[in-house]
Amino acid sequence: MAETLIRFLAGERFIPDSVIVLQLLIWFLPFSFINQVTQYVLIAIHQQRALTRAFVMGVMFNLITNLIFVPYFGYRAAAITTILSEWVLLIPFYALIREHLGVVPWLDIVWRPSVAAAVMGLSLWLMGGANFWLLALVGVVVYGATLSLIGGLTQTDMPVLWRATPLRRWLGRE
Repeated sequence: MAETLIRFLAGERFIPDSVIVLQLLIWFLPFSFINQVTQYVLIAIHQQRALTRAFVMGVMFNLITNLIFVPYFGYRAAAITTILSEWVLLIPFYALIREHLGVVPWLDIVWRPSVAAAVMGLSLWLMGGANFWLLALVGVVVYGATLSLIGGLTQTDMPVLWRATPLRRWLGRE
């Protein structure tokens, strides 16, 4: 959907470079989400000093890698460095979580959303260059339905989702 999204948001003049960057940077997002949550957990268990050291490592990695590779490979190197920088943070974050809280069952946590994302991605790919709004609607419906069908939405998740959706206000059930 990168080209459709860039065309919708920015226009033709940003194609193909912005499309390439978006296609690369989308892989930053899952690791960024994990790192954000992990960061708050580490703060909650009073590991701010270790957290700061991890961020210094991440900044140093990002700076050095960009200085080396961006002159040769341009924005592509910057995008890939951004993704790898999240990994540089994820590794010490996970080591700290494991040391202070225990092992995280990664496979159990990520397989359902990953399958739902793959089914959604395949559906959108099969639709080709359809209208942006149609793609967005189909993406949300396919992802949600797939996640629900494979047990990714539990009974305890539903009240949280219901409170977060504007649909309840539209239906007058606030």
